[in-house]
Amino acid sequence: MENSSIHPTAITIALAFIILVFAVIMWGGCSYRLYMHSLGREMGKAGTMLQTAGLPEIKGRYFIVKYYPGDKEQAQMVLQAAEKFIQPVSQKLKYTPRGKEIIIVYPTREKLNAYFGWPADESAMGVYWAGTIRVLAPREWVDTEDGREAWNKFVNSGPMAHEIAHLVVDHRTKGNYNRWFTEGVAQYVELELTGFRFRDPAGSLENNRYSLQQLSDNFDRLPNQSLAYRQSLAAVYYLVHRYGEDSLVEIMDLLAEGAALDQALQKVCRLNLPDFENKLNDWLDKNWSMFS
Repeated sequence: MENSSIHPTAITIALAFIILVFAVIMWGGCSYRLYMHSLGREMGKAGTMLQTAGLPEIKGRYFIVKYYPGDKEQAQMVLQAAEKFIQPVSQKLKYTPRGKEIIIVYPTREKLNAYFGWPADESAMGVYWAGTIRVLAPREWVDTEDGREAWNKFVNSGPMAHEIAHLVVDHRTKGNYNRWFTEGVAQYVELELTGFRFRDPAGSLENNRYSLQQLSDNFDRLPNQSLAYRQSLAAVYYLVHRYGEDSLVEIMDLLAEGAALDQALQKVCRLNLPDFENKLNDWLDKNWSMFS
């Protein structure tokens, strides 16, 4: 017999919806689209909590980690890493964490890929999407039984710094960002905090580069994904090298006000997009090996 009482999570969703709709009305002078993105993200998180209500969870100061039965140790490692990175990522991007964010730990690569409808050979270890970070259990790719070695490898080569940076960019910009920009920022932050970056000869920037327009329009459909990722890191790295780390914050502030990325770049760098790209390519002609 179905229980007729209202699930507590359903009440939370309803209250969140009312509060956020009220906020949209109160902030009507700002971009409706940006606030609707924030509304959608928070509703998505509430929906995720409802969908995973049957899964066990552990809580930290900034995160709730949901996991499958038998994976508490994996969840604890993920939570510990997430709590370790949230403050340094937030400090770099001038963000103040609010509330608890959700992480779901998947026991197998197949289960993670199935959630997104990806093919079985997709190799992602973590994904930030619609307000939730979803990660593969560390044991599925950390090839050691030694606890300390596993922790070090997960922290230094795992997805947590990268995905938390995606989460922060989403919040900081109210969802108004280009795909290459968030990937570049996430890789830059990851490199700064862990020293890790993807290495793949197919992504060499010596003689083969996409235009920033191509990266903006078709990032996930470009045939050389290694090159697209490498180039997004190079663009953000150049921004920081030439204009300082605060330029990323200034750009995100403008995006949060509704500016397009090319408008934000022009205001912060005093260059239109073609001129910025020309200077970026001139710099890469001399420094491409930094990203090989």
